Amino acid sequence: MSTAIELKLDQESSRMVQGLRDHLISCGVRGMELEYPFQPHITIGYFHNIGRSEIDAVARGLAGELGPLPVTLSHVGMFVKGECAVLFFGVTPSEQLLHANRIVHERCLHVTTPDGPYSTPGRLVPHCSLAENIPIEDMSRVLALLQASGAMSLPIEARAEELLVDVDGREIWGHALSGLLLSPDPRELSRSFEVPRTPGMSA
Repeated sequence: MSTAIELKLDQESSRMVQGLRDHLISCGVRGMELEYPFQPHITIGYFHNIGRSEIDAVARGLAGELGPLPVTLSHVGMFVKGECAVLFFGVTPSEQLLHANRIVHERCLHVTTPDGPYSTPGRLVPHCSLAENIPIEDMSRVLALLQASGAMSLPIEARAEELLVDVDGREIWGHALSGLLLSPDPRELSRSFEVPRTPGMSA
């Protein structure tokens, strides 16, 4: 079981990203198919074999501390995977975003090992994906379509307003970012936080 902790974009920004995705689909771009509903987001943690109660405790605790986070979609980029690529909006790595990424990993280390080459602290590449399997040979056309649509008029200022827990892309729930912390505070980093353990779980 793979579980991601994600920041959900505000409604207006989500509509914009969804609209661009719909535009690419309507233009016949290949590789846009997904096995799960599309939800614009920024992944800040990715973990294997962590229980629902443990990951929900981390998400609920962090969401209760953080207020809505400003997010800047600053560029268009891609991760190359063989003959295909993930197309995304790159996100400026703000102090608030790096803090959220670091703290979720610190708290999950009690019960699991982090995974994901682009989401661990020190290696985070914050991004909001548009598509996951576009053939490399089609990328020039895709970028031209985005340019014509105005999507390359960056940066785009957005907000993250909810923390999502995403289990295998099939079970997703969230907690509103309802706290007051908008930037890292050393007092928050030292706050004690105990993650509930399932019976029989070793330290």
